[in-house]
Amino acid sequence: MTAEISLPQRLYGTDQAVTAALSVTVGSLAFRVEGQQLRTLRVSGFEVLRSVGLVIRDEFWGTYSLQQHSCEIQADDRLWRQVSEGVVTPEGQEPVLDWSLDMRVAEREVSVSVRLQARSAFTTCRAGLMVLHPLKGVVAMPVHVTHSDGQTQQGAFPDLIAPIQPFFDIRRLVHSPMPGLSLEWSFSGDVFEMEDQRNWSDASFKTYNRPLAWPCPYILDAGETVEQCISVKLIGQAQVHS
Repeated sequence: MTAEISLPQRLYGTDQAVTAALSVTVGSLAFRVEGQQLRTLRVSGFEVLRSVGLVIRDEFWGTYSLQQHSCEIQADDRLWRQVSEGVVTPEGQEPVLDWSLDMRVAEREVSVSVRLQARSAFTTCRAGLMVLHPLKGVVAMPVHVTHSDGQTQQGAFPDLIAPIQPFFDIRRLVHSPMPGLSLEWSFSGDVFEMEDQRNWSDASFKTYNRPLAWPCPYILDAGETVEQCISVKLIGQAQVHS
């Protein structure tokens, strides 16, 4: 007899509860917050960011649930900020990693910073921040890339699905998702690169920490600290046509 599969398992592949979403507006920006992810950032209704936040994988590329112990939110008309802290605890074990995340949204800039500290040797395939860029306004559009050595590259987001990473060693990205508006991305604390998520039927491009060419999985030693930051500035004014 086949065991009955629950609806959450059929939809999401897990019975883990879906994180409740918080809807926020700051000036012309609207977005949702789900746990440690800031999602669907829109400018005057147009999506410019699919998600940015903290993701921690185990040694088999499984995604850890981030146990949150504290969360403080500051909100007014010009600034929204959420500071949260917690741990990663493998099933049946003691906590192995402490994390803290600071997400800020102002009228012209979004920044996400994370600090990780290993309590004991922690094996992972990826631990840190990542961004999902939407396809609309991005596919085949020009992008200016600055690498960690200061070298620059003028390119374009892939039109057809790219089987390999379109950009490596990213310190800064500048592109225009809609007329009149440019996004200036900055990445620090690790080496970031991009992959085309359409390879896995996901409608986005992903910019993530730690190159896939580096040894994987890898170990964060006891006491080792990781600090990363991703920010994006909005330059110009979106030209919204009815």
